[in-house]
Amino acid sequence: MSRVKATFSPKLTIRENAERAGVSETTVRQYMRYTGISAAQNNYEHRLQCVCKALEELQRKEIDATLKALCEQTGFAKKTVQKYLSIIKNNGIKSDMK
Repeated sequence: MSRVKATFSPKLTIRENAERAGVSETTVRQYMRYTGISAAQNNYEHRLQCVCKALEELQRKEIDATLKALCEQTGFAKKTVQKYLSIIKNNGIKSDMK
């Protein structure tokens, strides 16, 4: 478990963490369970960051931040992007969505 602890990154998937540490995916899952790291929470935060980053990037390039453009930028489905946009809007982050 010490190898996992030394190389664990919540921004990576379980598989990527396992490859990086040179251990099995089961070992990474055990480490996450042991330390209280939730895969679902990790995935939620990662997707939220991706949508925020894509939104900021489109605004920085002065491109209309349409739902279609965000889907293409993030690679997420339309409903997924809509879900995270509503979370962003409810948390007071301003955006120029059309």
